[in-house]
Amino acid sequence: MPRFLTRPLEVEAVQWTGDNLAALNALVTPGHRSPFERRAGIEHLMLNTGTGAGMIILIGDWIIRRGAFLHRAHDENFRAAYTPVPPGADSITLPIVPPSPPAAVGHE
Repeated sequence: MPRFLTRPLEVEAVQWTGDNLAALNALVTPGHRSPFERRAGIEHLMLNTGTGAGMIILIGDWIIRRGAFLHRAHDENFRAAYTPVPPGADSITLPIVPPSPPAAVGHE
């Protein structure tokens, strides 16, 4: 069976705490109108993606930006997949483990 590794990829991300809308706006649309809708008494945000589909953001969720693409991850999934870049580091080099050679397929 083929095996795969995920590529190391640096992203920008902000965790929604319930009171840091300005930080989310700076990540998602720097210098533009907020794409988030928040209604009084509701504990989540709705991110207008511009495609007609909305993305519900719960307190504790992370908004992840990879170039022009936005993703949402629950806290436990985000922490399992991403490691903070140390302050002042230009980039992080992670060791790449070469894949095992494919198993021989026998013919009878």
